[in-house]
Amino acid sequence: MKCNFALLAVLTLIGSCQLAEGSSRKKRSAFVPLPFSVDLDVSPAKRTGTFINKETRTGSESEISEECSEGSVDVDGQCTQCSPGTFASGGVCVQCPKGTYQTSSGKTFCTSCPAGDSTISVGSSSASSCIVVCKIPEVDFGTPDPPAGYEIAAGSTVTITCDSTYKIRNSNVFQTTCAAELPSCSYVTTAAENSQVIGGTNGVLTCQVTSGDAPSACTWYKNGNQVSSGVSSISSDGDSHQCTLTLPSFSSSDVAVYQCRAVINGNTEIAARTVSVGL
Repeated sequence: MKCNFALLAVLTLIGSCQLAEGSSRKKRSAFVPLPFSVDLDVSPAKRTGTFINKETRTGSESEISEECSEGSVDVDGQCTQCSPGTFASGGVCVQCPKGTYQTSSGKTFCTSCPAGDSTISVGSSSASSCIVVCKIPEVDFGTPDPPAGYEIAAGSTVTITCDSTYKIRNSNVFQTTCAAELPSCSYVTTAAENSQVIGGTNGVLTCQVTSGDAPSACTWYKNGNQVSSGVSSISSDGDSHQCTLTLPSFSSSDVAVYQCRAVINGNTEIAARTVSVGL
């Protein structure tokens, strides 16, 4: 906004004037105008004034700074309110951080989400952006999508792609709901796909489980039926785990196809081997 003002400044000179010797007329004041005018340029952000000497017609411009109101910042000489999703701080508009929001313009703060809720990104402008979020964890021997460390809405789906030869529920690609802990990819093998046990000796069957989490259980099956005899055990060394089944006095009746089923994070991984008796 451009405003032109003619400013008349006056200086009051007070003295005694005698019109004639012996006169009894009262003294009067003399008003003398100062020889300059002011031309002002006024805007919401700042004002500039040009002071011009009336006699020489010369002048200089000086800037009269004026701070913007709270919630506004100076943008190219104009005071501009910060938009929703942001707040004014240090002369600039800053996006509301995660876990906060701002619905209005011209504010100097953001409102925190209710306890237990957060926002997925910065710059939220609505209270509805406050949701229960799930931070995606790392996956042993696999890669989650979205990547580990991302925050998504609780209950959203995460796709896990296991490393080569590793699986979840015997699948290389597995989908699950986001949680604080995701299933580990695992690799289950037997010591030998085909092996021979000498009759009358103990038959020791093993399967190797490579997983970030140890199996919670290992069960063995003989020709599809769960084995009820023998001794089953689990041993671990770091990410390497071993399921063992010991069958005493192995005989021809024990010749079969055996399956090792390792239960990891509620998922069952299967490896099979064929065992024959030696003559």
